Amino acid sequence: MTVRRFVTVPSLRVALLGGAIIFAAGLTACSMDTPTDMPQYKKVRLESGPAEQSIPVAALDESALRTLADEYNGRGDGPLELTVTYDPRSRTNTAMNATEQAARIARGLRYNGVGQITTSILPVNAQGDDSRALVRYQAVTAHAPEGCQHMGGLGGHDVGPDENYEYGCSTQMLIARQISRPQDLAGNGGTVAADGRRQATMMEPYRRGEPLPDLEAAYTVD
Repeated sequence: MTVRRFVTVPSLRVALLGGAIIFAAGLTACSMDTPTDMPQYKKVRLESGPAEQSIPVAALDESALRTLADEYNGRGDGPLELTVTYDPRSRTNTAMNATEQAARIARGLRYNGVGQITTSILPVNAQGDDSRALVRYQAVTAHAPEGCQHMGGLGGHDVGPDENYEYGCSTQMLIARQISRPQDLAGNGGTVAADGRRQATMMEPYRRGEPLPDLEAAYTVD
C-alpha cells in the first residue's frame, strides 16, 4: 500500500522561515570591512635618480638633439646640466669652441622643448681635438610595486602555483614599462595651455575619414 504524505501550509512556512534565517546569517558573515586573505592591490612605484650621458659633440646633430630632448621630456625632473669639454693644449678643441658648442646644443634642446638648461665648459688635459658633451639631470622612472614578481609563465618563472604571488603584479609591471612620462603619476602636473583652432585642425582628417599616418616612437624601452 502506497502512503502519500502532504506538506501542510504551516510546515511550509516554518521551512521557508528557517531557510531565510540561514541565508541572512550567511550574508551577515561577510561585509565591506571583513579582512581578506587576498594581497592588496599595489600601485606603480616611482623612483628618482641621476641620469648621465657622455656624448661626442660631433654626434649631436639635429636628430640626436631631438632624441636627447625626448628622453629628458619623458623622464627629466629639474634642470638639465650640460657641460662641454675642451683640451687647453689643442688648437681646435679650445675653450671658445666649447662655449660655442654648448650654446648650439642648448639652443637645439630648447627648440625641442627642454626649458631648464645650465651650461658650462670643462678643461680636460690630453683629451685631443674631439670634445664631449656631458649631460646630467634627475630622472623619474616607473617600476613595479615593491615586492612584486612575475606570475608563473612570465619573466622566466615556472608555470605552477605560487602562494607568494601578489594579485596584479604582472599587470603593474607591464604598465610601468609603457609609461612615457612617469612623473605624471604623481599628479603634480598643471593644466597645459591648448590652442582650440589647432586642436580642431588636427581632427579634420578624422572627420573626413582620411587614414592617419603610422606613429613613430622617439625611442623604445626593452
